[in-house]
Amino acid sequence: MHSERRPGPVRLAWLFLIISFTVLSCSTAPPEADTADAGQELPDDSGYMSRPKILIDTPVASLPYTLKWENVLGARSYELQIADNRNFSSSLQSWTLKDTSFVVEMTGRDEVFVRIRSRYPQGYSRWTEPLRISRTDEGIMLQWER
Repeated sequence: MHSERRPGPVRLAWLFLIISFTVLSCSTAPPEADTADAGQELPDDSGYMSRPKILIDTPVASLPYTLKWENVLGARSYELQIADNRNFSSSLQSWTLKDTSFVVEMTGRDEVFVRIRSRYPQGYSRWTEPLRISRTDEGIMLQWER
């Protein structure tokens, strides 16, 4: 007659650890945001094509302002959009650039929103967080929009 053998407490503990590790390593939770320089929050790009990181050395500047971003390894070019609202529902202008800088002039506008994404042979990265550029008495103010 065949007797059924039950797992002991040590085997149950190992089984629990293996199942817990498997579940945690396969989690589909969204990646947490990490904080980049100058308050720009970028969600983790793990598993995505990397997007540019906009470099801001001061929150107040003068016009014309040269917007700069870090070069992204593997990117063929960058797409930059300027709009009059943070949702970019009506893009004022769009450029495809090889360089990692762009001169913002704001002719006839008191406020614009800028975003950038990397272009790869296989597609595009996600957009950067919108950057608000507002005209002030001192020049312009740069603020991240969330």
